[in-house]
Amino acid sequence: MQERIRNYFRTCQLVTPAELVAVLGVSRSTVTRHIRPLIAQGVVARLGQGKNIQYLYTKPVPELQQPIVLRKINAQAEVEEIGHLWLTYSGSVLEKLDGSIIEYDGLPWYMHDLMPKGFLGRRIAKRVCRRIKAPVQPDRWTDADLLRFLTKFRLDITGDLYLSAGEYQPKARKQENTSLEMVLEKYGDCAQKTGVSVNGQSTAGGEQAKFTSTRRENNVYKSCLVKYSPSIDSNNPTVVRMRDLLVCEHLALEVLRDYNGHASETELLDDGTRLYLEVSRFDRVVHNNLQGHIGMVSLESVLAEHCGDYAANWVDASILLQQEGLVSDHDFKLMHTWQAFSSFIANSDAHNGNISMFFDELQVQGITPAYDMLPMMYMPIAGEVSMPAPKVNKPKRIDTESWKIGCQLGVQFWQRVAVDDRVSDSFKGVARHWLTYIKDYE
Repeated sequence: MQERIRNYFRTCQLVTPAELVAVLGVSRSTVTRHIRPLIAQGVVARLGQGKNIQYLYTKPVPELQQPIVLRKINAQAEVEEIGHLWLTYSGSVLEKLDGSIIEYDGLPWYMHDLMPKGFLGRRIAKRVCRRIKAPVQPDRWTDADLLRFLTKFRLDITGDLYLSAGEYQPKARKQENTSLEMVLEKYGDCAQKTGVSVNGQSTAGGEQAKFTSTRRENNVYKSCLVKYSPSIDSNNPTVVRMRDLLVCEHLALEVLRDYNGHASETELLDDGTRLYLEVSRFDRVVHNNLQGHIGMVSLESVLAEHCGDYAANWVDASILLQQEGLVSDHDFKLMHTWQAFSSFIANSDAHNGNISMFFDELQVQGITPAYDMLPMMYMPIAGEVSMPAPKVNKPKRIDTESWKIGCQLGVQFWQRVAVDDRVSDSFKGVARHWLTYIKDYE
């Protein structure tokens, strides 16, 4: 009988007692008697209560205890349990606290953003790979590798989800203000540890070098991503360009904040050796001196789960989101404006991983502030500095009004670049070329 039950589970994964009674042609009590040992062995899990009971055929994973308790850390630095997660042979199943059950193909879609990525992700993967028996390259990790990572370590991952098996203790933040001298000394140490080669490329594979920071200034806490340049060398064009692009990112987000306030706060700090760009994190807050979290997911993950389609740009993405009722009219136009602005500032990296959405109660809640806005077309590649000519590509389905606004904001950006003393004379020339190009384009 147990083998017949196992065979049925292999095809259905999640079944009700009534299904087993009908398929096996036995009584409810017989099903219960034969399934009880499977539950004790951890082969089957019982979900729900009373009339809502369902049985789940689980997939064992080495060094991973199931169910995994899925929790979140809220803005008040409190832990809230969401539910219990099991792996199955076809994906995973989440039983929420309210008793509802959600089946997923693979891991829950919102967990894919927790996979270590980029400069910071490569550093994290290098630190933990041996302990979770995973490849050093995080892009080669399996779902099981990711879950072992999330349950074994408490690291500063994005958003508010928390899967660690240990008891959560919120980070207490210092109540004293931090002087600029102390901040720069700390940043210098962090930059030295993470390391950037002389040609401006990161030692971790070419991603833009960065680290995280939380500090208190004027009695206000700032949680930031800190990007930084290589050590100053005025004779190295790559180093000069990297500094220029940090200033440009600061100015681009400043233009968007001046437009409607919906862009990350930034601040430039210079210690005479390196230039640092602080980009405020919108997934972190400090409440009563404790570190709180705010949920977020990438646009890329939202599209993959809810739209099942590829979007070549943010305009196409906004249309897909609108069709699914996942974006407001305001955010729809804002995505068009950001796409237009990116076109007019040479941001060649306007992909779906560079827009995020707030995420709460397992639902998307609107577009987060803008980030990663800069003229990426001019980013050094393998230590080579290029000077491509200005060129704008207009998406076919972009909103006309948003295109005009993006163009106007692009002009404002290049005007600021052209007169900023922190920008090199060479890149000020780039700004002037763009201003001439846009004038002729219009």
